[in-house]
Amino acid sequence: MRKFIGLASASLIAFGAVLAGAAGAASADPHHPGDRGPRGPQRPIANVQIAAIQYDSPGRDTGTNASRNAEWISLVNNGRRAVNLRGYTISDRANHVYRFGNVWIQGDGGRLVVHTGFGQDEGRQLFWDSRSYIWNNNGDTATLSGPRGRTLDSCTYRERAGRSRVIC
Repeated sequence: MRKFIGLASASLIAFGAVLAGAAGAASADPHHPGDRGPRGPQRPIANVQIAAIQYDSPGRDTGTNASRNAEWISLVNNGRRAVNLRGYTISDRANHVYRFGNVWIQGDGGRLVVHTGFGQDEGRQLFWDSRSYIWNNNGDTATLSGPRGRTLDSCTYRERAGRSRVIC
């Protein structure tokens, strides 16, 4: 009986070691956000997200280009590497769609802003070139999709008195 208990105990210990090793290997994968590697949490290689939306430009909505450009959406890359956003899109519930060209967003917290109105794309400031407002003051949903159309992130907001911006 003692031999059987010893053999069963050894088997369970070996099985536990295999499981612990598999769990440790899976958790060290740098492609899965929040996973832990040998040095603690690992940041993903790329992780582009919606950071904020200025959905109600300051002052009265006059419809001017300056007023439309005071309405914007910003993205952040919390991953380690820069990402080319070619083929990515931003859209709202009314299916207004902004398509990125050959635009890079830096890693490690790199940010860029897409203004609603017309302007000259430069650095981290891009322009939707829309003749009307995109983001509804009473609430909307912004969706960031990758080059194959897969939703990467979304941000929904509702109207709140005294607010004109949402942090996503």
